[in-house]
Amino acid sequence: MRRRDVLLISVASIGWPSVASTQSAGRRRIGVIVLGGTYHAGVAGLRAGLEAAGLDEGSVALDIRDAHGELARIQAAAKELEREGVDVIVVFGTSGALAVKATTTSVPVVFAVGGDPVGFGFVESIAKPGGRFTGLHTSVADLKPKRLQLLREIVPTLRRVVTLYNLENRVARSALASAQVAARELGLEVVS
Repeated sequence: MRRRDVLLISVASIGWPSVASTQSAGRRRIGVIVLGGTYHAGVAGLRAGLEAAGLDEGSVALDIRDAHGELARIQAAAKELEREGVDVIVVFGTSGALAVKATTTSVPVVFAVGGDPVGFGFVESIAKPGGRFTGLHTSVADLKPKRLQLLREIVPTLRRVVTLYNLENRVARSALASAQVAARELGLEVVS
């Protein structure tokens, strides 16, 4: 199953009414929040998945909000979408999902994140998410050790690796900690 298929299934599983009641109630609204940049690929995937399921923009309205890299804009967009009564919010990225979680109280949320959804408090467990959050998790933090190992193989004389991150970003701090552990095992120094 492809990533967009999983996301589509997650959107559909949030508890939308049956197709018959959806048609009588009118168009469903999906609020989509992206941090910007490469996250727009997720929107394209969402559109393609909805279309493949027979849901065109005549039956489902996407209300897309681009935060242009600012978490405060994500929070403002989430508040506004919830106030406007969207049926569900779709958010891409762990930082974005954390901002939506901190800001909303009732709207269902579908996420596509790289951080651990249990560790970040989005769901109770992978098997039984519970609550109003569900989604897709791709473990990017687990790639840090492998990336450092490959870098070491490419440059055998490598001793120090520089990484840039934002101290205010909880996901970045977690990734840095993972990189530091992996670097120690490989005899490398991480300069942050």
